Amino acid sequence: MAPQCQLLWSEGTWRSNRAAAKFYIRGFPDDHVDQALALLEYPGQRILHRAEAGDVACLMDRAHFERIRDSLRLVSRSENALWLDDFLVAGVFTGLGSDEWMLTELGLQAKGFRDERLLLHIFNTRCSRLGANGSYRTLDLSMFSADVRETIRRVSDLGREWALAGEYANRKSTISKLLERTGRELFPRMQLRYTLDSLQHQCIANAQTRCGRPEVSAILGDLFVGESSRNYSHRRRAWDDSHITAIPEPMKESVLRFGRILKMYDDRKALRAM
Repeated sequence: MAPQCQLLWSEGTWRSNRAAAKFYIRGFPDDHVDQALALLEYPGQRILHRAEAGDVACLMDRAHFERIRDSLRLVSRSENALWLDDFLVAGVFTGLGSDEWMLTELGLQAKGFRDERLLLHIFNTRCSRLGANGSYRTLDLSMFSADVRETIRRVSDLGREWALAGEYANRKSTISKLLERTGRELFPRMQLRYTLDSLQHQCIANAQTRCGRPEVSAILGDLFVGESSRNYSHRRRAWDDSHITAIPEPMKESVLRFGRILKMYDDRKALRAM
């Protein structure tokens, strides 16, 4: 605890206030959320300034993805390399934001007499507009291979373990730095840098080849308009179909909800254009 906090609050009061602050901070769509969380977790320590969001790669080339995975153990022999490899696979297949692994839950649901489907329940980190996005979403992962499902299970368990121990921001920062360092060593002439959030963007770009905007929105857990200059439709580089083994399936209720919202958005846009 920082000295100034000791003067004002007891340990129990600081712990509860910190938890409340972290809950609200995670809901802000800001590039400096990790810094704020780290400051709360480690008060008084110096937090390095992150690079501007403009130099972040919004997509991850398939060949680069495989090369990074193959090279991780050469760059680092610590368990961080194993964790990062799992986060790479889980992120690009599910489209979860890097902070969303803090609170996920896997469960089985009966599907017919013999079959079961594997569901991933996610607490939406950007749920300030509950009427539009909802506080959580569910993705069906049954179509993935056994290896991918097991990787997602490991990341889900690991993220929850780190979060409960109050270590998520620090652990995420460590593997993020390893990803950036690996990218710099492998692609020194590349101007953009890969981050964990590049995986989410690539998943959505891949999903666009098979899904409409309501489905993509339901996978993402946020309204997918696809119009800004930074968005996927203007600079889409989806992987080849042979490399897109499966896309997570959102719940039908979520798809219908986002479909209604997108229709209202399109109608308002058409009225403004008249």
